[in-house]
Amino acid sequence: MDLKSTGEFGMIERIQAMLAGSDADIPLSIGDDAAVLNSKLGYQTVVTTDALIEGIHFDLRYTPLEDLGWKALAVNLSDLAAMAADPTGAVISLALPTDWSSDQVEQLYQGLKACSETYQCPIIGGDTTGSPGPAMLSLTVLGEVQKDRYITRSGAKPGDFVCVSGDLGGSLTGFEALHSGPPGIVRTPAIDKLLRPFPRLQIAKELFTTLSLHAMIDISDGLGSEIHHICSKSKMGCLIEADKIPIHPEAKALSEQIGQDVIEMAMTSGEEYELLFTLSAGDLENFQNMKMDVPCHIIGEMKEASSGIKINRDGQIESIKANGWDHFKK
Repeated sequence: MDLKSTGEFGMIERIQAMLAGSDADIPLSIGDDAAVLNSKLGYQTVVTTDALIEGIHFDLRYTPLEDLGWKALAVNLSDLAAMAADPTGAVISLALPTDWSSDQVEQLYQGLKACSETYQCPIIGGDTTGSPGPAMLSLTVLGEVQKDRYITRSGAKPGDFVCVSGDLGGSLTGFEALHSGPPGIVRTPAIDKLLRPFPRLQIAKELFTTLSLHAMIDISDGLGSEIHHICSKSKMGCLIEADKIPIHPEAKALSEQIGQDVIEMAMTSGEEYELLFTLSAGDLENFQNMKMDVPCHIIGEMKEASSGIKINRDGQIESIKANGWDHFKK
């Protein structure tokens, strides 16, 4: 049964039943003209939004719908992580091809539901409409922080350590495997990283509450692009040490196989959804003593703006290009 025969009302009822739940801070959720959230005294609301468009951000030839649903919410939650915010709810607008079956829609929502439950971010409303194609998902996610207890891209200081969570290059490697590999390719950790990213919400809160972080951003467009954002907003320069950048094991293997520079792969790999942050040099010991589920690494140092945005590769100092994912690149 496709969306034309299911009808909007029937589909909304099915989605509402699938996402049914109770939360004391959400007295009114899906099923009315708008949702209602309770506000907490002494807190501020953080809002982020992202759109995913078929053919630009995802390819349904190799993207399972449950993974697409998960990712659509996860990429927004990664923005909240970069601000050290806690999620409170999400609203979703979908434009889906009318020849999709109701089972396909439910698969998509199963992924959304799984991500919402994992990160305690209830889906509180939205809109679903038919489209001649392609499919488009647009999510707006709300979060909260204690008043003025958030972090931005603009606070980096000279002498700060530049740090990154996890490892880099995996998402690009996963994309190459799916895009160029045979149908039914065995799913690897790099493919998982591309299709089902894990926003670093818990790590962000641990770092922010324990250490003196000065700036933070999530790596959605590539390390090279994101360090430019921090430097530009903070009016700073930096020096990254190439040999300290953590590289995903599959990216290392791919670089050897195709003869591509692995550092360049790590610098340009988008959709990593790791955290890039700057840390007060005085907090080094506290940082090194932290026990986290995902390791974090020092990869460089912030400098005065006059020093430029540089990388040290075996003693050769080069400028870092702001290369990464470009949504308008043809």
